[in-house]
Amino acid sequence: MGPVTRTQPVLSQAAASLPRMSDDRQQALRDSQAAWHLARQSPGREQASAGPGSHLDDDALDLLDQLDGDRDRILAASTAICATAADGLPGDPASWDAAIRAVLICLRATELIQPGAAA
Repeated sequence: MGPVTRTQPVLSQAAASLPRMSDDRQQALRDSQAAWHLARQSPGREQASAGPGSHLDDDALDLLDQLDGDRDRILAASTAICATAADGLPGDPASWDAAIRAVLICLRATELIQPGAAA
């Protein structure tokens, strides 16, 4: 596999090693892709609306729906995002911003399913 380019998702390198991963890690990586996708869409929507964070709850609810409201899957996805970032995101700030947004979406999703969470 060649070097990662800005047009090639970083997760594609991780996906290449899926056969060596446990089923849980494979699932976490697939689930993290849903959070990455939502995070990458956030900047455009925020510029067109109320500003930063205005869609965080919407994104978290969308992630909850995609991951069947399963707190453990959301936490595993967040861990996979962090591991992917630590393994080497491209140096451009947009990649890091997306990683941070993806983790924040996961965090908010777990807050929404905990008893007594603010909605």
